[in-house]
Amino acid sequence: MKEKILTIAAILAAVAMIVLSVPASEVEADEANPFTVVDGTDYPTLGDALTNVSNAGTIQLNTNATFIADDKLNINKSVTLDLNGFTLTTSTTLTVAKDMTLTIEDSSAEGTGLFSTSKQYAIDVYGTLKLESGNMESSADTIIRVYGSGAFEMTGGTIEGSKGQGVFVMGSATITAGTIGATETANSSYAALKLSTNGSATIGTADTSPYLYSLNPNGLDVMMVSGIVGKVNGDFGADSQFNGGKFESSPENYLPSKYAAQSDSSGYWIVVPFTDDHAKASITKSDGTVNLYPTLISAGKAMESGDTLTLLEDYKGDRVVTVNIYYGTIDLNGCDVTCTKTGTSGYGINIAKGTGTYDSSNTNTIVITSDTESTIEASYPVSISSGNSKNSVYIKVEGSVTLESTEGRDLIKLGSGSSALFTENIRDCFVNGGFVATVNDVEYVYGTASAALRNSDDGYAKMLNNYTGNIVLDSPRTYTLDLDGYTVTYNTTIDPDNLQAAVTIYGETTLTIKNGKIETNVSGIAPGLVHSGGTIENNVSLTLDNVQLTADNMYAIYSNGTCENIQVKVINGSSVVCTSSTGVGIYFPAEGSLTITDSTVKGGTGIEVRKGSLEISGDKTVIEATASKYSVHETPDGGGSTVLGAAVAISPYSGIDSMSVDISGGTFTGAVAFAQAHADEETVMPTFDFSISGGSFTSTGKDVNSDTYPAIVTEKGEVTGEFISGGSFSDESVLAYLVEGKGLIEKGTMFDVTNMYTITYTFNEKEYTETVPEGFAPSTDVLPELPAGCVYDFGTWDKTAAVTEDTSVTVTAEITELSVTISVSVEDGTTSLRAIVESSASGETTYAWSNDEDKETITVTESGEYTVTVTLTTTSGEISVSGIATAKTTYTATENGGSSTTTENSDGSKTETVVEEDGSMSETTEKSETTTSGNTVTTVITTGKDSSGKEIESTASATIDATRSQTGDIVDIPVGDVTVAVESIKSANDKTVSISIGNNDKVTIAPEAMEAISSSEAKLEISNDTAKIVADKTVANTLASDQSVSISVSSAEHADLNDTQQQSVPENSTIIELSATVGSDPIHELGGTVEVHMKYSLPEGIDADDVIVFYVDDEGVLHDMVTKFADNIITFFTNHFSYYFVGDRSMIVPEDPEPSPGEDDTPVVVPPVDDEDDYVPLPPAIVEEPGSSDDDTVKIVACAAAAVVAALMAAFLIISRRD
Repeated sequence: MKEKILTIAAILAAVAMIVLSVPASEVEADEANPFTVVDGTDYPTLGDALTNVSNAGTIQLNTNATFIADDKLNINKSVTLDLNGFTLTTSTTLTVAKDMTLTIEDSSAEGTGLFSTSKQYAIDVYGTLKLESGNMESSADTIIRVYGSGAFEMTGGTIEGSKGQGVFVMGSATITAGTIGATETANSSYAALKLSTNGSATIGTADTSPYLYSLNPNGLDVMMVSGIVGKVNGDFGADSQFNGGKFESSPENYLPSKYAAQSDSSGYWIVVPFTDDHAKASITKSDGTVNLYPTLISAGKAMESGDTLTLLEDYKGDRVVTVNIYYGTIDLNGCDVTCTKTGTSGYGINIAKGTGTYDSSNTNTIVITSDTESTIEASYPVSISSGNSKNSVYIKVEGSVTLESTEGRDLIKLGSGSSALFTENIRDCFVNGGFVATVNDVEYVYGTASAALRNSDDGYAKMLNNYTGNIVLDSPRTYTLDLDGYTVTYNTTIDPDNLQAAVTIYGETTLTIKNGKIETNVSGIAPGLVHSGGTIENNVSLTLDNVQLTADNMYAIYSNGTCENIQVKVINGSSVVCTSSTGVGIYFPAEGSLTITDSTVKGGTGIEVRKGSLEISGDKTVIEATASKYSVHETPDGGGSTVLGAAVAISPYSGIDSMSVDISGGTFTGAVAFAQAHADEETVMPTFDFSISGGSFTSTGKDVNSDTYPAIVTEKGEVTGEFISGGSFSDESVLAYLVEGKGLIEKGTMFDVTNMYTITYTFNEKEYTETVPEGFAPSTDVLPELPAGCVYDFGTWDKTAAVTEDTSVTVTAEITELSVTISVSVEDGTTSLRAIVESSASGETTYAWSNDEDKETITVTESGEYTVTVTLTTTSGEISVSGIATAKTTYTATENGGSSTTTENSDGSKTETVVEEDGSMSETTEKSETTTSGNTVTTVITTGKDSSGKEIESTASATIDATRSQTGDIVDIPVGDVTVAVESIKSANDKTVSISIGNNDKVTIAPEAMEAISSSEAKLEISNDTAKIVADKTVANTLASDQSVSISVSSAEHADLNDTQQQSVPENSTIIELSATVGSDPIHELGGTVEVHMKYSLPEGIDADDVIVFYVDDEGVLHDMVTKFADNIITFFTNHFSYYFVGDRSMIVPEDPEPSPGEDDTPVVVPPVDDEDDYVPLPPAIVEEPGSSDDDTVKIVACAAAAVVAALMAAFLIISRRD
């Protein structure tokens, strides 16, 4: 059972009980003079008492007292301070001088005397301090500090350091009895008794047993004879001795390797000499020698480079296992290492700077391994550092080793000069970054980007995970840092007096950062800088390739105005953003160049350039100023930005020879889009070499007059001349800066710069010039106005085409419309020819006939060809325009007194006029034109008068030769062709629209085209090489709808008929189908009459009058059609689409025929031919939907068999009927 330890709290409670129990009359107190020099006088202060006490005398408290002094109170004589049961409260340091002794005791029987202080180091000891009895407490962290010449002897009493440290000894301490406590820990190294420098301590005697709450030998020697120590938090010196004493917790990790700790039967730990049975780790030397160690901690201390440290037992404790090696092996041997220490120094295994001399020729690799499962668990399971960035060491974790972080930190913390062998599974070891680089053809992981880049073979490093921290590159080289899609985050306390950056690049360095993000609450990247001592970092190149940089303070990218040869490129979709409304995206004051390509830059000011050159290109580039107002101020002390609110600001320093700006693309937006600013009055402006050849520039800010700023602002007119050759601008003031040959065109709210070309027109030997923007057609407005009805003729030059170069054109003028036709009239037997002029212009007209007459009308009597040439001259002011038109006619007198005249008109048409003997006359005009589809529309219009002079009904037909519109076996009629046809015949009374489909069977007419035909009230005629159908206008009305119409004229086989129909139709008949559909719906009833014409060769032996067309219905009943046959053409009429074939009259069966002998009693049912029973089919609808049944399609079947087959069949039928 543990010994009872009387705590300060218990003592104080007891003292209070005693004090309260003492009658007041028994305490003699002089509150005004609390300090009594024994055998002497009472004094008001401790200082007075010390002054008057004799050497080796005693000062005794006679009441509670407080002593406060501004400075230390020096005790320069040996003296005893008797607390006498009272409390001395002080906030002053008492200093015991060398060779002097201060003894503190409490002579009261109750032992309630208390020395209380709030002063750190309440007593400084250069001589000797003895504590024989009484109590000492402090609210600060150390009560007693013993210097090298001093000694502390404690033979009784209590000391309580409430902040974790009671006595701090740099001299000697002898603790034979009493208690030293320390209830709180303000520092991990604090202890109730802590040694330092040359301090030493002896604890206990053979007859006493002091208690120390904690002990930190701090690597110094301790003699422990007896007593109890609560815990140890520092190493014992190598010559420490343990002759007795106990510990409440194991001190094993702090003992010299010659000792071990073991528990006794009472639950305490005692220190014993080390034997092999105590071994918890071993070290195998390079020569094979094996040394055993009581703890992993002691083995770690003893390990040297090249050794193999092997664990023999699990380790768990708050002590970090530290080894100081450059290379070697740590074999966990199936054991676990657990460090309970928390925070950033809580390492499981800490590989620190090696002992001895670093050998660069060695691989310097530390291997942590285990053949069976082992775990290292700590805040950082493994930490490694060579202590020198130039001395590289490598960590390799292999075998069955698992690393676990108790606080979510990196599993391997890589310090200066260290790296880890890279494998795919090691990626997870790095919560914070981790940077892979190839070193000597082997991939390693480094803790910082700078270490990885500096050590890599090729200057390339790739980041493994998101990284929190800054990057400083201070070794000259060419580097590429691949963020690989991850983010660098650097947030720190902002120093208003100094610029801070997430990435800093020193001189003579080229750095490319690509594929990731950089985010910081300070400035982003500093390529080139000036140190506080004046050192300038020059010759720096930075490229951001597909990087998103965001900085919250001052600048996203910045350099220094004294730096030279600074090259910055932002390319390939990168973005550089300063989120501060008063910050700058890129501040570039250095000599060098800044290049932006297809990237984004944003800030209160987007870009400010004060020296060097600027190049911006790429249609994807965006430069934006986020500040709402534009302002310019003087250069701040120490330098810095001078412009706010400009997307691009050029603000030169004084004394610069020239500045270059080349912008060929991008979008620029801000209070001012582009500004040349004059920040300082004394600045002498350089020569500007500006070029803007592309980009969109929009200013949104308002000046003092509330007017929107121009897109280009040049202060004090310092930028003049022509430097803009392209781009788009929010106002037209940029006209002043356009290079020669350029102009502006307004597009919406913007003004675009474009090439301007000169068109020189030569007309009537006079030149006229017009300036035209590129891509636009000329207006030709510079040419003089022509007389009404006239136009200019530009020859082969297309005045509607966009202008692409300077051009000279010879121009003539012509009358817009001028034609002449020859009309024929007959009066009293005399034929007259009249030249009728139609023109858009009016003026003087002259006539010249081929018979040399010059009148408008001439009389002709002789047959022959007559030509008239008409010249029309129109004048307006000084401009005269003449036009010539010619017409020709052929006059032929007939024997019966009539005549025929054929006229070729100027529009390409031909008119034939026929005059009969009785004076009646007809005039037929035929004209053909090719449509945009390539088809030909031929129009024939006939008008005339009867013998009385009364006009007869006009007729007109427009025939569309649609064979060019064939798709497969189907002809699709273009809507435009139908429009031309309908328009050409609209004036006639009797109209027909004819569609010729050649050798095709089917035609499709769009709903718009069918509606045009129906609206014109024209008949619809469709013909192919073998047949023609003519539908009256009521049929056209039936077919017109909002869907396409398909009409088919095709032959069919006997097998296409149903069974009943096959019995009624001779087997060798040739069958022709006519079908019509509107959309997908078949049309049966046509609502009007269709006239059908078919080519037919009459078989031998058949009379033309006997030819009959039959319609066979679905029941097999034959219906004879009204039929006419002449000139090898069969004509019949119907109002219904179905099967038809050609037979003869012998096939017509009376209504109730008597059966012939030998015939079946069932008669052939053929309805009589009468007016009500005749079927008149419509024009065949020409589309048959695939898969439709016989019921879905109305079909016409016509017998078109070969002549021989038809003849034989007809003969057979006639003979069979007669028999």
